[in-house]
Amino acid sequence: MKAITFILLSLLIFSGCSREDEAPLRSSSSGYDLAGKHLVPAIGKIVSAEKITNNALLIDRVVFSTNPITFGDDRAFAVGSRGGEVLIYSSEDSLRHRVSLQSHSPVVEILSDSTQLFAIQLDGSVSAISKSGKQLWQKSLGMMPSCNSLFTGEKIIIARDSSLVMINAANGNIENTIFYTLSPRSLAYDENVKKIFLALSWNTNDGADSILTINESGKIESRVGFPGFRITSNITILDGTKIAFGYLGETGQSGSVRKTFLAIYDGIATGKPHLLTKQKVPYIVTSVAANRDVVVSSGFRQREGELSSGIDAFALSDFTPRWQRRFTEPLVNPVVISRSLLYFVLTFQTQAQTPTSAIFYSLNANSGKTERELGVSDARNGFAPGMPMARTDHGFLLCDRDAPIIYFLKP
Repeated sequence: MKAITFILLSLLIFSGCSREDEAPLRSSSSGYDLAGKHLVPAIGKIVSAEKITNNALLIDRVVFSTNPITFGDDRAFAVGSRGGEVLIYSSEDSLRHRVSLQSHSPVVEILSDSTQLFAIQLDGSVSAISKSGKQLWQKSLGMMPSCNSLFTGEKIIIARDSSLVMINAANGNIENTIFYTLSPRSLAYDENVKKIFLALSWNTNDGADSILTINESGKIESRVGFPGFRITSNITILDGTKIAFGYLGETGQSGSVRKTFLAIYDGIATGKPHLLTKQKVPYIVTSVAANRDVVVSSGFRQREGELSSGIDAFALSDFTPRWQRRFTEPLVNPVVISRSLLYFVLTFQTQAQTPTSAIFYSLNANSGKTERELGVSDARNGFAPGMPMARTDHGFLLCDRDAPIIYFLKP
């Protein structure tokens, strides 16, 4: 139970648009797309897995700390380590560059585009690295990030406890700092209107969580409070001005369990929020994904020996329930979605009860039907926490939890 709680808290701390169904030009190893949709290219049903290993990394006992992230639409990819390294692989899966950062603190997130990447470390260090492995600049912020970060093309945006920092991506200079009193929960970026959305939380059972709308000049344009809410998931920018997120509702009678919901609002960007729908679910929503047809919530809740774990899909046209799935294991990692399919991993706690400790699912996004169920028998340690990272339309990349092994899952 302690292990499950730790993983859940990790996902809540480190839980980011492009044309639909295409790989974004900029992406994040914490959220993939900047709008928080967890939207990936049309990859297809996953039917096979292969391992990518390197003897030097095995001997050095390297442990990866991020899932792999590609360079834009290239098959080359990078991954961070707990020892403060960034490993860059070629499109042929060979280790091309092993970059030791100035700080040995774990890499918690990588942001990338087609030519460069930005490594963010637990101690607040930020490093820019070219695709060829050259370190371009390094900046120490002196404080760890508190949620996912963003790369807008010109700026890197990092939310810490008490302040949000905007960094010039070209030279590492801090351009703006915005101060607040609550704890950051999630960042999302609307590339169409150049707006940044930041969810803030009290992290308590009372109070009012809020969402800020910030322009790229660093000005707060609106601040919307949600009395009695505790935001628990990534915030997701849907079509137009709609925003979706999961939350714990108001505290009820003494000893009662707080109800959990998926909410969709309009008007947050203008400071005039209008609730379009709230859908009650039996689990704590830790992940929200969306394509042009459905919005999907997922997560789990463990209480007094009872587990609620599942996925619920709702139509974006009228917000009516489409389908639901329930599981006998905690759905810890986020789900990702394409035009027609939903992808996620279930990791089983007791290997003796199952032939494999990790199963990768491909579901039909419109019906919830299982299109493919792939057991990854080689993943003895299970996958590292985080979402499956798309390798353009060629498949997904995931890391082993304890060993320097990358799994390439292919259609």
